[in-house]
Amino acid sequence: MNRNKFHILAIIALLSGWLLFSNSVSAQNYLSPSRTIAVPGEKKIWIVSASESQPALLLLDLTSEQVEQKIELSFHPSGLNISPNGEILYVAEYSTPGKLHLLQTNNGKVKHSIIVGDYPTDVCISHDGNKIWVANRFSNDISVVNPNKKEETIRIPAVREPVTLALSPDGKTLAVANLLPFQSSLDEYVSAQITLINTQNNQVIDHIALANGSQSIEGLCFSPDGTFLYATHILSRFLFPTTQIERGWINTNALSIIDMQGKKYYNTLLLDQVDKGAANPRSATVSSDGKKLFIALAGTHELMEINLPGMHKKLELLQAGKLENALTSFQELPDNLSFIYTEQKRIPLQGKGPRFIAEYYGKLYLSDYFSGGLDVFDPMNNETSRFIHLGEEPELNQIRKGELYFNDAAFCMQHWQSCISCHPDVRTDALNWDLMNDGLGNPKNTKSLVLAHVTPPCMITGIRKNAEVAVRAGIKWIQFADRSEEEAACIDAYLKSLSPLPSPHLQNGKLSNSAEKGKQVFEKAGCAECHNGPYFTDQNKYNVGTGENESSEITFDTPTLRELWRTYPYLYNGRAKTLQEVLTVFNPEDKHGKTSHLTEEEINNLVEYLLSL
Repeated sequence: MNRNKFHILAIIALLSGWLLFSNSVSAQNYLSPSRTIAVPGEKKIWIVSASESQPALLLLDLTSEQVEQKIELSFHPSGLNISPNGEILYVAEYSTPGKLHLLQTNNGKVKHSIIVGDYPTDVCISHDGNKIWVANRFSNDISVVNPNKKEETIRIPAVREPVTLALSPDGKTLAVANLLPFQSSLDEYVSAQITLINTQNNQVIDHIALANGSQSIEGLCFSPDGTFLYATHILSRFLFPTTQIERGWINTNALSIIDMQGKKYYNTLLLDQVDKGAANPRSATVSSDGKKLFIALAGTHELMEINLPGMHKKLELLQAGKLENALTSFQELPDNLSFIYTEQKRIPLQGKGPRFIAEYYGKLYLSDYFSGGLDVFDPMNNETSRFIHLGEEPELNQIRKGELYFNDAAFCMQHWQSCISCHPDVRTDALNWDLMNDGLGNPKNTKSLVLAHVTPPCMITGIRKNAEVAVRAGIKWIQFADRSEEEAACIDAYLKSLSPLPSPHLQNGKLSNSAEKGKQVFEKAGCAECHNGPYFTDQNKYNVGTGENESSEITFDTPTLRELWRTYPYLYNGRAKTLQEVLTVFNPEDKHGKTSHLTEEEINNLVEYLLSL
């Protein structure tokens, strides 16, 4: 088959089989509840059922706890919000280009669709309902939409993969959680950032970096008085070799605080305990009285409750040097596993994989992605939760089990992390890690696991024969656990079921004019000599001059180029922030493709082609 025919067939396959936000392609009709929104003035909530086979919106009556309406969707829903009068649902379609659909709640019909950015994930609405913001994950920006005129009015730049939005109580500031860092992995300080936007003039106030190693920012919420912004995320200890798991040696799980009066970073607190992690914190919400912060712990299937007055009092005293018997300093808090232990409770849930949490009518509702329902917790009813089934949930098949195991911190010694902690969405956390598979002192960038099973060998140096070996080694030496062969096989099945997302750089599923020219440059520069075949890799190892210092003579596995657009930074140690840097700054001797003689236009066209794969 010639390359042109293959390219056409590959694009068709990708567009027909692309993934839901969960990245699962399990054929069963798992309900996969995610975002929720309350109906104004009624004891009812709408729930996104992100089922792969039949996505839908479910209307749950909170009094009878029965689903009274179901709107089946012809697209994959992600973000959700509702008009102040409750008549229109704003539903984001996770696609490229993305769309914001206006659905009538009375009949489920799409009233209007508005083009927004690529792969939107969250929808936020102003207090008066006259402005909507949409987080566009892979165009790295925020769409501002006028719902009355039914049009996008402006795009505001974010940083990298904006996934969650929160509006301040006064409506003047929009906070944006950027999932991953956007910088070279060799920088001394590597962190994902929170973008603050002035909603009055649509200007970015600042991009605020969190503690060094912060990634996977998932939850955002303001204190009721707007004084603080709280963000949940993973705090990775990427500067240490992964020789142990105890005391959060590899990953810890954190709550960062932004001082909204000064619009600046305040501090980071660890949610973990000394011998028990609080893996994969997701959504967060503050109680209406401002006294409690609730966090969904997706990896440990728990709800965390934090006493905010007590926490802030301790912070104030410590900062002022007046906290008696203090065992830490204010600057050392991101490394302290016990500071807020006395101010927190961990509440076991009935379901698994809580993704989103919200307070409705005095109770907390958590969408349990892997259990097909909601956990309900009454803060006045001491540490007990109960479960609401949203419908019939099929028995877990092998792929779904693998997806659960990939996300489940029960696989890890002391529950510090799950596979997804270093591979968010099964891709990369954009950090360098010093793994034990090839000795100490040679950290390398995290690789995407998509297509790993069909492009052996594995790891950057090809030290693992195939992905099956790598999965089992990861369980043993990264999770520090001993699990069954059946469980590892389920993870294999899940990873094998995944496919790359269609690139946002495609135009109607096809290469742009620039990318078509770049395809010719790809051949001219000799890239296709190694990056060939359906996955753009010959699966061999080479020394292409990209190694540095002790790695200068190492041969590296030829990686797939699929989804190159979302797996930056580049090269084995993540030192190249962009593909332009890969082709120019870090290829001085033309060992990694003959690029030194290319014009600036040819380089740009080549980059556009690579980003379209």
